[in-house]
Amino acid sequence: MGFYEKCSIMDEMPLAYCVIELVFDEDGHGVDLIFRYCNKEMAVVEGVPVEEMLNRSFYEVFRNGGRK
Repeated sequence: MGFYEKCSIMDEMPLAYCVIELVFDEDGHGVDLIFRYCNKEMAVVEGVPVEEMLNRSFYEVFRNGGRK
């Protein structure tokens, strides 16, 4: 069983939870964040279905997201 499958124990947790992959450029600067796991409460809190977050860039899902 892989890491993300193990996260399924958090699917019904009443707190929003996600796993995000940090993406760096060749100079080591953070350039992106990719949603790798989101539980159901994350969708409630963010108002975005899990399917629309998974394996997508934070900046694709939240177009007005700050780049700090």
